[in-house]
Amino acid sequence: MRVVSVIAQKGGVGKTTTAMSLAAICSEASRTLLVDVDPQGSASWWAETVGDSLPFEFATEDDPGVLAQLRQSVADDFDVVIVDTPGSLEGRDVLSTVLANSDYVVIPTEPAPLAVQPLITTMNNIVIPSGVAYRVLLNKVDGRAPGMRDDAFSMLDAQGIQHFRASCRELRAHVYAPAAGQVVTQYAKDRYSIEAASEYRAVALEMFADWNVTVGKHTPLSVAAGKGTGK
Repeated sequence: MRVVSVIAQKGGVGKTTTAMSLAAICSEASRTLLVDVDPQGSASWWAETVGDSLPFEFATEDDPGVLAQLRQSVADDFDVVIVDTPGSLEGRDVLSTVLANSDYVVIPTEPAPLAVQPLITTMNNIVIPSGVAYRVLLNKVDGRAPGMRDDAFSMLDAQGIQHFRASCRELRAHVYAPAAGQVVTQYAKDRYSIEAASEYRAVALEMFADWNVTVGKHTPLSVAAGKGTGK
């Protein structure tokens, strides 16, 4: 079992959307649990809105310290646990607890230089020294300005900071999904909604590759990823 924590340097970068979307995508190939330890409870509200059609298991915890016991309590029941963490990296104690009890960390960020530069500082001072495996995810990318995404990749590469090759755009489908009671695998089958799922599938496949876990070609994740990329 792998515990994957989604952490954010600041609000508004799509942390909960990333956590919920990765949980939905991972559930296409693995037994998946999402744990909401964010006091704001955005993931909890979203999951309740989806209701019985939620494709993964869900739990809410008040204390990030519960992650220390999580591995023992659910190891036999799940392959992947996605954790939606408190809303920023400013709480050092909370962040240290999350990092100490995670196998892998996903850090979404917007690609703007004013977002990436402070993220680099946080990565070099806190996340990387922790020794936990991680990748930065460029999120809420403006599809009309791919150059900004490429510049952000270059800034991260120059500092030796690992990032996903895939990125996720800022799409209206993500904005409306919580109120509509949908996760990314349930979006309407229009062009942009299908692409939204494909982008998160690309991220999930990179995660599985980092873990040296083979995703069988006949699993729903692999089949859907192949259709989404034209393979």
